[in-house]
Amino acid sequence: MVSLDKNIANATAYLCFTHRTCILEPRSIDVFDIALNGEQDELRHCALRILRDFLLLTETDITEATETKLTKKQKQKVDQTVLEGHSQSFQISGVTASLMQRYLHLIRGFAIDPKKSYSIIAVQLIDLMLDQGAVNPRMVYDQAREEY
Repeated sequence: MVSLDKNIANATAYLCFTHRTCILEPRSIDVFDIALNGEQDELRHCALRILRDFLLLTETDITEATETKLTKKQKQKVDQTVLEGHSQSFQISGVTASLMQRYLHLIRGFAIDPKKSYSIIAVQLIDLMLDQGAVNPRMVYDQAREEY
């Protein structure tokens, strides 16, 4: 298996935070795959923190966009780009949902492992995913029930 340094994961995170759709690029996915599937707990912890921060950043963007729409309520025009699905908020929510669904089985496993120091971050990630609608709650609870 390929070795990965924590600094590479953090650099990838910085790039993905500034250019959101980069997180779905094959090289970025490779970094997360190696980190989450590898044996290094420190690297898993780092990757989970990055995913959590990505979700928090997405949540902030959604909140700001909603507040902006509410303050511009006097301009009752229909935004055609939103109706057609070309808005950046649609891109970001699609990126978030696909990324979280890709790693849900790993995150769920980390969340229920009491021996790992990063299990609380995995629980926070699942909570954020459910709050944002990035995953179907049935996927979380049905699969967790199967493991017991």
